[in-house]
Amino acid sequence: MRSFGFRKRALLLVALGLIAVPLSMAAVAYACTAVATLSDSPGAASPGSTVTVSGKGFGNHDPSVASSNGPAELHLGSLSGPVLATALPSGTDKGFSVQMTVPPGTPAGDTFIVATQQGADGRPVFGTPARQAFTVLPSSAAQSPTPSAVASGAASAAPPATAAQPTSKTGPGTGTTINNKASHKAARTKATATCKRKYSASKAKGKKAKTRMAHKRAACVKKASKL
Repeated sequence: MRSFGFRKRALLLVALGLIAVPLSMAAVAYACTAVATLSDSPGAASPGSTVTVSGKGFGNHDPSVASSNGPAELHLGSLSGPVLATALPSGTDKGFSVQMTVPPGTPAGDTFIVATQQGADGRPVFGTPARQAFTVLPSSAAQSPTPSAVASGAASAAPPATAAQPTSKTGPGTGTTINNKASHKAARTKATATCKRKYSASKAKGKKAKTRMAHKRAACVKKASKL
């Protein structure tokens, strides 16, 4: 009887050991499997700003393979919220880096960015969803001017210098120009009259002399008209 009881206990221990080994191996394998992670830069931004979101440990997405995992989808503050960006994990790190815009009107405060991904079977990829803390800044914080900007704005608010206006033709600034024109006209008139007196046809005798006199008079008048 004692021998039978000992054998029974020994068999029970062996059975428990056989069960414990695979369970231990599964636990080790589970612990060594990386879960999906996220990082954001910057970690705080106002509505309308762009944030760079990077991820690792997702399921690789290959659009050419029908059985491939789906793309990773980014949300803000909720697993079921609007999709703000779509990423395609790839490479040995199964990672991605994508730009995400904080929706206008998002309330200020602490929240989180979450990335979801479905496998080809429609279930979440192992290790997802991934979350990363994020802070939405008030819109006024991004719009408030710095002291240097205020000083610059004050300087730029100064009225522009008045451009010099062209002098009116009838104003006092045109007196010299008018006088110069009048003097040139008087000089031309006087020179022309002198040419006509000096080279008058009445002073020439004979047809050839009168022709030469006419040529000289014409040349003199032409020269006088350029004064």
